[in-house]
Amino acid sequence: MNGSNLLKSIPFLIVIAVIFFFRSQLNLFCAPLFLPPLIDYLLPAALSLLILTTGLALYFFWETSSKISALRSLKMVEGQQQEKLNSEFREKNVRSASIMMSIKDIASTIDKDALFSGIVSLLEKGLGAERAAVFLIDRKTSEGFVVKCSKSINPTLKFSLKEESLLSRSAREGLYISRSEAIENPALKNLVGKGKVPTVACAPLLKGKEIVGVINVESLSGGRDKVTTEEKQLLAMICNVSSLAMNNANVFELTKDELQSEKKFSQSQIAEKKKVRDILSKYTSPTVVEEIMKNPKMLKLGGERKVATVFFSDIVNFTTYSEKYEPELVVQILNEYLTAMTDIILEHQGTLDKFVGDEIMALWGIPSQIQNHAELAIMACAKMLVKLRELQESWKQRNIEPFNIGMGLNTGELISGNMGSEKRMDFTVIGDTVNTAARLQSLTREYKCFLLISNSTYELVKHLVAASDIGEVQVKGKNKSIKVWRVDQIRG
Repeated sequence: MNGSNLLKSIPFLIVIAVIFFFRSQLNLFCAPLFLPPLIDYLLPAALSLLILTTGLALYFFWETSSKISALRSLKMVEGQQQEKLNSEFREKNVRSASIMMSIKDIASTIDKDALFSGIVSLLEKGLGAERAAVFLIDRKTSEGFVVKCSKSINPTLKFSLKEESLLSRSAREGLYISRSEAIENPALKNLVGKGKVPTVACAPLLKGKEIVGVINVESLSGGRDKVTTEEKQLLAMICNVSSLAMNNANVFELTKDELQSEKKFSQSQIAEKKKVRDILSKYTSPTVVEEIMKNPKMLKLGGERKVATVFFSDIVNFTTYSEKYEPELVVQILNEYLTAMTDIILEHQGTLDKFVGDEIMALWGIPSQIQNHAELAIMACAKMLVKLRELQESWKQRNIEPFNIGMGLNTGELISGNMGSEKRMDFTVIGDTVNTAARLQSLTREYKCFLLISNSTYELVKHLVAASDIGEVQVKGKNKSIKVWRVDQIRG
């Protein structure tokens, strides 16, 4: 029996005790009066009934009072809970309004410093991040570098895109990743705790479909190691808005050094950089464009001596081929071919020098110095031959006769730079190395092959090719003969 039931039984105990007490007293009182025995029983019974009724009334009064008291207590607790809920709701509304204002500020700014600072501030105040950083990707070094971070993080922090970690996986594949979800994911579980940059949650920054950076949250306030569903959605929103804001502010037109510096750039300056970058990107690879943007003096009038690999190619018997079709169709076919070959050149860090009809001239190691320029050039040639086969199949299906090409490669010293006048200049290369590459390309017709390379190029790529020694060959414009190799197969 619990305490409450014991208290409820007290009135009955009192009633019983009182009945027996009064019955004994009545017997003493009635005896001298010589009242009949019936009275002796009726009076105590009546009195007992009265007392019992009173006890029951007291019991029900007690029960009712207890219930009223409990109901009042319950209402008081409910009122306190309601007030707490109201307070939490007001705080959530204030926080949401603050987050939306911060997002609006980020979306509307065109100042890079204000933009990056706003992103980190929003991560800290809106997401509850203790340590967070905004990384952009340097494709040249395959690294992520910090453009803005929490005060407790080293601003020179970097991570490699090649490392196995949650952060690098997000930067490579454009994935939203949280540590707690990765632990439960067999494909990501082995990456948890790997890499030198801790990750609680991270998400990519995009420029169109290109992954240009990643936002990383190292730790959360209160020692939490798990983001809520609401926080996950907020991080995704921050990344989407930040990506759009960076595009609007033309942040990606700035070099790595400019992004990490405190130097201010006007929108007209950034727009001019974008214009130059767009022009350069049509002729050379993104890596070379980045070098030129960092060092514009590379484009000054004049030349400098460098060692590079020069490429020439043209279509075999193109004049005869073009006579078979209408000019419009010939131009269409030629554009398909030149576009495909140009893309391959740029993919392999080459620089497109010029088109001369169906002829292509390209350079490796110019204007930006590349140590493995000959290897990149030979791998580009291999890719061109594969692509040519695909184009030939496509043309056959359209009842268009396919054509073949001849290519020549030569490595050596040359003069590179802008040549012409102050009003009209052209970036190109000159020298015996260039002339020899052109002659090798023309010799492919004589030797009925796709690719001829000089001995200087062969020495740099012999581990990548299976080649036949043609011997010493006299080429037009040279007094001395040169050793030439026919490339039969390119490995890898």
